[in-house]
Amino acid sequence: MKRTLVLAVAAALATALAAWGAGEVGIDNPAAGATLQPGTVVHVQWHNSTTLPATVSVLYENHRTDLAVDDLASRGTALWRVPSPEGSYTLVVEATNGAKAKTDVTVGAATAPATAPQIYALPNPYNLSTATGPTVFAGAPAGSKATIYDMEGRKVADAAGDPLGWDGHNERGDVVAGGTYMFVLETPTGGRFTGKIAVVK
Repeated sequence: MKRTLVLAVAAALATALAAWGAGEVGIDNPAAGATLQPGTVVHVQWHNSTTLPATVSVLYENHRTDLAVDDLASRGTALWRVPSPEGSYTLVVEATNGAKAKTDVTVGAATAPATAPQIYALPNPYNLSTATGPTVFAGAPAGSKATIYDMEGRKVADAAGDPLGWDGHNERGDVVAGGTYMFVLETPTGGRFTGKIAVVK
């Protein structure tokens, strides 16, 4: 009876010890793959369901830096001043039972978004009474093609010339009526641009 009781108590204790410290840790901020700017201060935030103390460190190449934390369990925050060497860094949160979470971030200057090319008709409005030449598509790469349509979607003419332009005539050679027309321009690399041309007389 005694032996059975001791075994039962030992089993219960083992179960309790296994439950205590069970769980996981995870990093909530910064997000994986984030690009961070050198010199900024990042609030590293994590959650910890193990109920055990956790450490936070930063790995860069062969160096490890431990961060001071404001809470050793449950949920915490650590301040990290992003260093100047650009490259890939790994943030690690690890509880004393071995539960671990990692996230990779990049330190480097932000990449400016690519600026879309500007292609527009010039002059616009296009005055047929005073124009000495066609309205040309400024910014269009060599080899581009453009088609002119009326506002009901009917084809009026193909642009021509070098530089590419439109002289205000339809495919029959007649001068078009005053109004608003639309152009669709395609570049040799597959780019597609649309715009409007106001024709006045």
